[in-house]
Amino acid sequence: MSAPPERSRFKTVLLVDDSRFDNLVHERLIIRSGLCEHLEVYPNGKLAIDALADPNHENAHQLAETDLILLDINMPILDGFGFLKRFPELTPTLTQRVNVVILTSYINLEDKRRSSESPFVAGYINKPLTEDKLAELADL
Repeated sequence: MSAPPERSRFKTVLLVDDSRFDNLVHERLIIRSGLCEHLEVYPNGKLAIDALADPNHENAHQLAETDLILLDINMPILDGFGFLKRFPELTPTLTQRVNVVILTSYINLEDKRRSSESPFVAGYINKPLTEDKLAELADL
């Protein structure tokens, strides 16, 4: 079991996943690990991308400091690939700073190949998140 970092590695982490159960488990783990100062959770890519693009969002200050996005691929409304397609429309100060890590329930080689084509994707992790996997994220 990895020890939590002495200080938060990331300012703001976005967890974008449609699974309420996974979000509950992952949210608790991320908070307990001290990985970030602020965590935002969105059930689909559309809500996440809209929040990032909205300067009047209630959490606009924290969202402007997003430096890690944990992104599920298979979601309703706007899936992970749709999110990645719209991501470059955001401000360059955000897109140049953020690491996107694909978080998925199963290994799909085609999804892994497609996601690796995005210049924003820094990694690919299979669910569930664990303390060891969070420790690896801290090295991004």
